[in-house]
Amino acid sequence: MFQFDTDSVSIILDTVASCSFTYCLQDFISFKPLDDAVQGLGSLKIKRVDTVKYMLTDNHGKTVAVTINNAYYVQDLPTRLVSPQ
Repeated sequence: MFQFDTDSVSIILDTVASCSFTYCLQDFISFKPLDDAVQGLGSLKIKRVDTVKYMLTDNHGKTVAVTINNAYYVQDLPTRLVSPQ
């Protein structure tokens, strides 16, 4: 059996990161403008901050909502980084 999911997104769990980042505005359920820079990722600019929500499928096929507060929007980041802390 094959299962294709065209709505899936790539998320990297970064155990070293102190916060979570996304390059996709559609991940946010709310956000506030912010003008700052990312420490440790070069000269990338943070444009917004607030709450993101991801719908994940667990090993049993159950869909689980994961909400992350204080996530940063960094337009030039090549992937989503989620801090599991």
